[in-house]
Amino acid sequence: MMEKVIGTDLSKFTSILYNDNPSYSGIVAGECKGDVWVDNIVEPTLALVYSFTVGGFSIMGSPNDVSVYDDFMEFLRGNFFLELKSKGINYFEMFF
Repeated sequence: MMEKVIGTDLSKFTSILYNDNPSYSGIVAGECKGDVWVDNIVEPTLALVYSFTVGGFSIMGSPNDVSVYDDFMEFLRGNFFLELKSKGINYFEMFF
C-alpha cells in the first residue's frame, strides 16, 4: 500500500527519480515543495508526487513486481480519490 512520506530525503532512490522531470524529482529529493507517496518507505520503486508549483501529479518509478501496480490502483480508488473529493477536487486524469 502507498504511504505518504513527510520530511524524508529520497534522492538516493534513483528508481523514482527522472532527470527529464526536475520539478518532480526535486520534490522527491526534498528540494522543492510538494507531497510524495511511495510503495515502500525503505526502498521505494513507485512514487506518486504532487507539485504545488505545477498544480499536478506525476507517477514516478518502475517496479519489478507487477503487484505493486495493483496495490497502487487500490490506493487510488480506496484512499486517494476519497481524499481528493474531501478537498473539493472532483477530477483526476492520468496516462500510462
